[in-house]
Amino acid sequence: MHSSVERLTWKEIERRYPDTWVGLDDVKFENDDGANIESAVVSGTGTRDELYDSGTQMVTHTNPGKFAFSNWALW
Repeated sequence: MHSSVERLTWKEIERRYPDTWVGLDDVKFENDDGANIESAVVSGTGTRDELYDSGTQMVTHTNPGKFAFSNWALW
């Protein structure tokens, strides 16, 4: 499992972790809409289940077209 301590924009996350499940912490949403990720800290990569079990704030896939309902928050 990989993790980062730097804040990345969503576009940077998509480029750095293509077609990957990512765990996100300290998520900031565009216009505080609760849906569109502006930036976050990547807490890890791996399978969806591994990330859910890790206690990360949010689990999503960087290719949302592949998984229609991939943004599940774990608050």
